[in-house]
This record gives sequence, structure tokens and C-alpha cells, in this order.
Amino acid sequence: MNKKAVEFLKKAGINGTTISLELNSQEIREICTPASEMVVYGYAPMMISAGCVKKKVHRTL
Repeated sequence: MNKKAVEFLKKAGINGTTISLELNSQEIREICTPASEMVVYGYAPMMISAGCVKKKVHRTL
């Protein structure tokens, strides 16, 4: 999520956004609007996967 993404969503008619957990304080200040929301408490899993990602990705070298 960045400033361009917020602008794109606004043009699409979506005013409210949820601030991403990965943003730092400077990035939050740049994209935060009165219609923004943020998850401030709770469990946030880092990755949800049905299996090992390395086994599922086929690399062609």
C-alpha cells in the first residue's frame, strides 16, 4: 500500500482504506486520511500457506 494505491482506490470510488501493518510511521503519515483505519491490536499471522512455498514454485534457470 502506498500513496499511488490510495489515489487509485479513490478514483475507483473507494474512500476508506486500511493501513498496512508493514508501513513505518513516515509512510503512515503520507497516506493516512480521515477515512483510513488501522488494526492496532490482535494476532497478525505473517504467512498463510497450504504448503511449502519452495516446493510449489517451479524455477526455470
